[in-house]
Formats: sequence, structure tokens, C-alpha cells
Amino acid sequence: MTTQSFQCPSCGAPLMPEGNATVIRCPHCHMSVIVPEELRQDSASGEWITILFDSFTSNDNNWLIGTQPSAYFDPLSRAIADGRYRWEAELSKLNSISRVWLMGYQVSDFHLIANAKHIRGSKAGSAWGLIFRVQDNQNHYSFRMTDSQSFAVSVQKDGQWSTIVDWTRTDTIKPNGVNQLEVLARGTHFTFTINGQVVSEVDDDHFSQGLVGLAIEGYTLGEKIIFDFIDVTLREPRVVATNYSRTGTKKAGNKDILILCPYCMSPVHEKTVVCPVCAQDTTRDAKIELTQAQYIATPKKACRYCGTQILNLASVCPACRQQQSSR
Repeated sequence: MTTQSFQCPSCGAPLMPEGNATVIRCPHCHMSVIVPEELRQDSASGEWITILFDSFTSNDNNWLIGTQPSAYFDPLSRAIADGRYRWEAELSKLNSISRVWLMGYQVSDFHLIANAKHIRGSKAGSAWGLIFRVQDNQNHYSFRMTDSQSFAVSVQKDGQWSTIVDWTRTDTIKPNGVNQLEVLARGTHFTFTINGQVVSEVDDDHFSQGLVGLAIEGYTLGEKIIFDFIDVTLREPRVVATNYSRTGTKKAGNKDILILCPYCMSPVHEKTVVCPVCAQDTTRDAKIELTQAQYIATPKKACRYCGTQILNLASVCPACRQQQSSR
């Protein structure tokens, strides 16, 4: 069988698929490129489709960067450079968390994977992890690990934390090395994996869908900590990705049309009544439709209250839910 080539979306150079690899690196411009599903050798047997792979060679996915005010870390800064998403912080309050999430990917069943390395700080004094089914900064799940070879899973509901898996020791964690965390979600069932080994499986029904993101935690007052996130992969079941765009909205021709909440400008389903991000009634105003390219290119501003970068048109911050000035 003849292998079909495809073009690099960045430089236009011809690329050849490599077996069943989901992502390859262009030898010409050195960008990481997702191989079209139909060109992978085992595409018919694959259950999941990669809808995002980010190796942080650029900030095309609009991760939060820069130095932001924080009541818990002083200072707290994030930067994307040299294929790393670096977080640097100094803890000003005990047991603090900082998080960011991707605004363009509302998922229910998913497979989320991230690689990261603890650069500075004591092994037990801080943690990094994944947040998922995010509604806002007070409602989401969290899976995190420390270089002291421990992990935990929790859920935050209306600002109150509940333990799902208490801190548990595992030799699968590599102290001082790059570690990989994975969450596989199917309905209410979650499977948690560290460096390729399943460490826990649980059932929980607090949230049925939401956004995904990254987080760090600090436990030692005054400690300076640094984490490097190396890459993030988000996958979705084939049947979902085939019929719907990444936000659950229907596709129009060959372009994904994002349907946005008219208030916080977060992607929502076309039949959504109450926005799961900002809790506004989306039936009061017409929802906004943009292509993915338009969504990425839309100018942004800083929230007047928490400093999060939000779309210029947003009248409500999706992170803190505070009303902004009139549009």
C-alpha cells in the first residue's frame, strides 16, 4: 500500500505519516504536526482521536502567560519558551493552588495526558497536576503528584474540596525526572495513570463535562517553586469527534464553528441554556458563532478583577465570574 503524504500546516512542506503516530515533527520548520486521522496506518481501529497536541513551541492555544496578581503566590509568573511552559512562584499562603485551563475544548469523555518536570522546590513541598471537567475556579476535579512519590485526586464543588483518592505513595513517580500524568474519563468512571501505570480507578458524578487544564500547588510558606510543562495531549472518542466539533457544536462543512456564550464568550453547546462556565442564562441574548481561526484571533483583555486574559467582547469573566464594564 502506498503511503499518502500531507502538507505541514505551518510551512507547507510535504510530510509522510510514521506508522500509527498521532504527532510527528516537521523536519523543515520543526513544528509538531498532528497526522490526519485517515492517514494513520491503524486509523480504523483507533478508539480515540487527538483533538489537541501542544508541545509549547508557541502559544497558539492562548495559555495564560505573564505575571499575574495572586493572593496565594507572590510573585506568580508563567512563560512559554524553548518548548516549555514554565511556572515560577513563591508561596505567600499555605496550601495554595494556581490553575489555568483551555477555553476552546469542552469535553465529556476524554483522555488527557501531560508531561512535566519539577525544577525547583522541595520534593514534598509542592505539586503539579491536571484539572478537568472544569466549570470555573471553584468547581472542578484535580489529579496531582509530588516528587516525593505521592499522588492524590480531589474534587472542588462550590469552593469546597472533597478527597476522592487520599495522598498515596507510588514508585511509578520519578523524582527529579519528567513524569507523565493521564486521566481517562468515561461517564462517571475515571482511570488515573502515572508514567504508563494505572494507579487508581474511581467513580464520581459531581460533573459530567467541562474544560481541561493544568495546575500547581504549594504547601510550604515562602518556598520558591518552578515547574516546566513539556506537552499536553487531549483526545476524544472517535464517535464524538466525528460528529461534533471540539466544543460539542455541530460542524459546518469542513470548518468547525464554535458557538459561544454571549456573556463570557466560552464555547458552549448549541442547546445550552445556562452556561456551565459563567452560570448566565444564554437564552437572553443570541449566542455568538465564530470559526476556530476567528476565535483564536479575537483580541483579548485582562479581567478587571483577577487579571485573566479574556476575549474583548466578554462582559463576564469566565474565571472569576465578575461582571466587566459594558460592551
